[in-house]
Amino acid sequence: MSDQDEAVPASARAAYAEDCRRLLARARAAAANGRWDAPAVEIFRLAAHRLAGSAGLYGFGRAGELAASLEADLAAGGCGRERASARLDEVAAALGLEE
Repeated sequence: MSDQDEAVPASARAAYAEDCRRLLARARAAAANGRWDAPAVEIFRLAAHRLAGSAGLYGFGRAGELAASLEADLAAGGCGRERASARLDEVAAALGLEE
């Protein structure tokens, strides 16, 4: 991860990074094999929502902004599987969690 807030203890950042990895993996798995039904979209939206709300607390403002934008587009039905996956990758990169 990068751009951490120095006020956040390293152990908390490590736990947050692991939580983010799980969220990202769950969202990616939901959209695997071309699947993009309502449950998959909701898993993506919930992951984006959680990241949007928490990233800034750990010093990742840009990741939070990207996640909030993704969440809004998913809620509005304006984001297909490929685009949502690419945008989730942007969030991961902003968190320093590139796969």
